[in-house]
Formats: sequence, C-alpha cells, structure tokens
Amino acid sequence: MSSRAPDLLSSIFSGGLQPKTPSFPGSMIAMKGRGPEDKSPSGFTQPVSKKRTAIWHMHPSVHCSIVGTCLSSAEIRRLLIKLGVHGAESASDHDLHKQGVALTGKPQGGGKFIQKALDHRHDAAIKQFAKAKDEGTLSRLSRLEAAVLAQSQAERARQGTQRECEGLRRELAVVEAQVSGWLAEDLKSAIPELAGAQVLYVGGRAHQVPQLKAVVERAGGALLYHDGGIEHSMTLLPGLISRADCAVFPIDCVSHDAMGILKRQCRQFAKPFIPLRTSSLASLLSGLTMLDRAQGQAVAVV
Repeated sequence: MSSRAPDLLSSIFSGGLQPKTPSFPGSMIAMKGRGPEDKSPSGFTQPVSKKRTAIWHMHPSVHCSIVGTCLSSAEIRRLLIKLGVHGAESASDHDLHKQGVALTGKPQGGGKFIQKALDHRHDAAIKQFAKAKDEGTLSRLSRLEAAVLAQSQAERARQGTQRECEGLRRELAVVEAQVSGWLAEDLKSAIPELAGAQVLYVGGRAHQVPQLKAVVERAGGALLYHDGGIEHSMTLLPGLISRADCAVFPIDCVSHDAMGILKRQCRQFAKPFIPLRTSSLASLLSGLTMLDRAQGQAVAVV
C-alpha cells in the first residue's frame, strides 16, 4: 500500500462518509438467502407460514363445493343436530347442504365445527399433503386425491339413485294398497261381471301377481299368468292362450316376442286381447271394463 493510503482513508471518513448497515423493522427477523435462486434485492427472505387456512377465511364461493364434496349428508345432519338446529332430523339432503354452507363462514356459529369435521374425515389426506416437499409430489397427490374424490362421488350418486328408487317403490306400494282397498269396498261397480271367464295376463311384474289375481277373482273370473319369457318358458304361452277366454298385456312391461305370439294366436282363435297402457292395477281395471266391448277385436290402448 502506498504512503498516501492512510491519509486518503482518513480524509474519506473525516468527510462524513461512513459505511451503512442495513436496518429492518423490529417485527422482522432477517434471514440470509441460501442459494442463487433467491432474487430478493436485499439478499434476505421471509419465513413461510405452514398453518393451513381456516375454511371461514376462504372465499365464500368455494364453501358450497367444499361442503358438497367433502362431507356426506349424514355427517352434516349429525353436526346440525349437535348444534341444535331446528328440523335437522327430518331435513332433506338439499336443505342440509344449504344449512351447512351457511354455517361455514361463521367461525362462532358453526364454522369451527365444520372445520373440525373436515379435518377428522380427511385426516389421512391432510397428513399426506403435509409431507409433500416439492411441487411434483404435490401434483401427484392432487391427481390421486381427485381420482379418489371422483370415485366417492360416483358411489354417492349410486346410493342416492338407489334410495330414490326405494322411495318410489314404497310410494307405489302405498298407491297399490289404496287401490286394493278401493276394490275391496266397491269392486262390483268398478268392473263388469266376468262370470267365470279365464283372463290371461302376460308380462308385468311378478310381485303384482297376487293383486292381479285378487282383482280378477273378485270380479268373478280366474287369472292365468305368464311373465312374458323372463322365467316362464315361451313354449307354455300357446297352451295358456288356448285355455283363456281373453288376454291382457301391459305395453310398458312385456317382451316383443311374447306380445307377438299373443296377438297372432288371439286373432287366430278369435279371442279378445286388451293392450294395457301400464302394468298398474288401475290399467287392468280399465281393461276389464272393456271386455264386453272387445268382441274378439283388438281395442285401443287403455
């Protein structure tokens, strides 16, 4: 170093030029960047919080999707009953969903319970995602979770359809029981006297046969039955047609083959046949009232 260096340094610092030390707000802890990927101009990064966002802090537009796909109706019902929500015991799935979504945005009004229920049900998935260290792992987990969710939704839809079908069956049974009661009260005025005629019923549903038989017998006739080829052999049908005085078949529940055989042979032997609009007892009653007008000719659909 030259002899002028000390004098030069002395003149610089004596002139008021002092090295500056970077300062930070008191609430921030400075952390030095660990690699070249750090593009911060100061060379420092802030720590990233690992705490998950609570559901009531999320945008309300996602609440409906989260509640609808991540909690079952049974879970929401149990939660609402626990919270003392009036009518939760008998509410429909749609009403349960609406109430669950409404509570989600209120941490003190049920949102915390919704969050707890979600955490409990999806605990395994939450722990899996917490272990993800990079975007690749996170992406794979997301795809896997989406596939599991799609399968779960398909199963839910199947169960919902099954419940709906069971409900319709129960409603149908109630209606059939009511019709049977009406028949028992005033059957004679509802249908003509069959005077021992044998009525062949082809097709329909096997579980209705006892009711069909009761209707025909209360009218003074006898019922012959063939299921249209489901379990009964088609070779039995010509023999039944030859024994019957007339035949009926529901067009909504009979095979084309059975219907074709029935029509051909009834025309061949000049026997009346009545196409029924449905397999219900009401259609059978309407068909029987037309027997006296059939006269061996096919009639209009009942």
